[in-house]
Order: sequence, then structure tokens, then C-alpha cells
Amino acid sequence: MCEDFPKEARKTVIEVLCTPATTPNGFASQADRWREEALTAALPALLARTSAKRLRGRLLVHADEKTLAALAAADTVTTADVPNVLRHRRA
Repeated sequence: MCEDFPKEARKTVIEVLCTPATTPNGFASQADRWREEALTAALPALLARTSAKRLRGRLLVHADEKTLAALAAADTVTTADVPNVLRHRRA
């Protein structure tokens, strides 16, 4: 994710990356796989630049345990994120 990414667009980008890809005929598996790959790549940068709890929660749902651990070690995921993480994962 580039550094000159406008703050105003962050909410829209997060919503797009977190919404499953569909076509007029239903679910688009290949497009959704690309979306998931893009979200995985952008997740650390998006979390580091997002402070809104709802948006952080929307992103954290998509992080696996290994990613969550790495983000916590880098202080990107903090104790303030624990309720969002526990809502979707076991302690």
C-alpha cells in the first residue's frame, strides 16, 4: 500500500477489501481469491493507519492467528483490539 494513500478513501478501500466478490450470477471464486490476497497484503498497512474501532474490527476478522500474532508483536494490534479479536476467535 503506497504512503500517499488518501485518508478519506481508507473507509471505502477497507469496505471493498472486506466484502466478498460477487458477479450478477453469484459468487466469483477467482475474484474473491484475488480480493483475499490483496487484503492479506494490505492488512498490516491498513491496521497501522486506521484508528476507528469499527473499521479495525472489520479488518481483524480476516486475519488468521499467525498474522494476528505478527501484528501484535509489531504493536499494530493492541489491547484495544482484543474485544474485536475475541468476538471471532477463541482465546
